[in-house]
Amino acid sequence: MKRILLVLGTLAAVAGVLATTGSAASQPAIAHGAIAGSVITPDGTAVPRAHVALRIETRRGRVFEARTVSDHRGIFHFRGVPVGHGVVHAAHEHAGRGDARVEVLENETVRVHVVLHHR
Repeated sequence: MKRILLVLGTLAAVAGVLATTGSAASQPAIAHGAIAGSVITPDGTAVPRAHVALRIETRRGRVFEARTVSDHRGIFHFRGVPVGHGVVHAAHEHAGRGDARVEVLENETVRVHVVLHHR
């Protein structure tokens, strides 16, 4: 009998915590967007195999980071990016480095060109 009461008491406490904090399903969803871009030189030539880094500060004050490499046409994509603002940085050992500011909007794909310069 004591065990049954102990189990029921524990279940009631857990139910109370869930009722006040909510489950993961009841938490607001994080809004996402995407970034599609290209890495180019100042004359518009595509830069394949450039290293591309993304840093976004979300609306909740968190930092989201991701990395990729541009394809043979200098194209790159980031999907599932939280809504916020930040910078896309690209670098290639022969073509240089460049940055582009971005603002990611909910359910939108932001288009960006990162122009590389020798520094």
